[in-house]
Parts: sequence; structure tokens; C-alpha cells
Amino acid sequence: MSIAYNWIQGAHKEQSMWGEKRERVKAQKEKLRYEFDKSNSYVMNKLGLLEFRFTHNMWQRHRDSDTGFGGPGASDLPPREDINAPDMYIPIMAFVSWILLIGWKMDFREIFHTEVLGVNASFGLVMLAMEVIVVRLSFFVLIVSTVDVVDLATYCAY
Repeated sequence: MSIAYNWIQGAHKEQSMWGEKRERVKAQKEKLRYEFDKSNSYVMNKLGLLEFRFTHNMWQRHRDSDTGFGGPGASDLPPREDINAPDMYIPIMAFVSWILLIGWKMDFREIFHTEVLGVNASFGLVMLAMEVIVVRLSFFVLIVSTVDVVDLATYCAY
């Protein structure tokens, strides 16, 4: 009887472990969905902001709450509604454009190989990962509260 009980308890523990993992994956998917929540007008305004930074006065994030105040229950607005919000769309499009321009440049010189695209993409991703790791370690050394890796990657990609 105790063997069956232990087996049931082990199965229940394993099931709860997979449930927790599934919840973490779901939270990361929601975070990525938030990072890509943009509109065409947001992209144009953000590109203008990146090009003419000196014309922008308010750099604080806009917060949404039931009371209208940015209190503890407030959450940040998505990029579609807040130009100061970080997003992954513009850095990824810049990264892809960079890779394609390198390929075009190599083709123009007539020394293009298909490996050029993969090598440069890998190099760019490794450099971004190293930058995120350095910033994360810096935050750890400075005892800064935990910052999400997706947010760090977003800010480092700009």
C-alpha cells in the first residue's frame, strides 16, 4: 500500500513540476507578445525619436491603473500606446537589415557565400548575448533588483 501511495505522490509532484514549467513558459510568451505589441504609427514615431532624441522631453514610461495614478497596482502601457516603451520589433528589423546589407556588400564584391549570412548572424547574436551577460553581472554586483532578461536584451539591442 505504501508503494502505491509513494508512486502516486511522485506522479503528483512531477505533474506539479511540469505545471510550474508550463506557467513559466506561458509567462515568457506573454512577455514576448508584449514586446512585439506595436503599430505602424508607433514604429514611425519611435524611429523619429531615435533619430531626433534632443526634441523629446519626457522619458518616463506611461503607466496604466484603475485609479489613473501610477501607483503600486499600475502596469506599464504596451509599446503601441507608449513611445518610451521598449520593444523588440525595431532592433530585430535592424539586425536583419544589417545581415542583408553585409550579404549585399559581399555580393557586390563578388565574394558572396551563403555561409556569410549565418556567420554574421551568429556573431551578432553572440555579441548581444555577451552584452546581456555583462549587464546582468553588473546588476548582480551592484545588488540591483532582478531585471528580466528579455528587457535587458531589448535595451541592449538598441
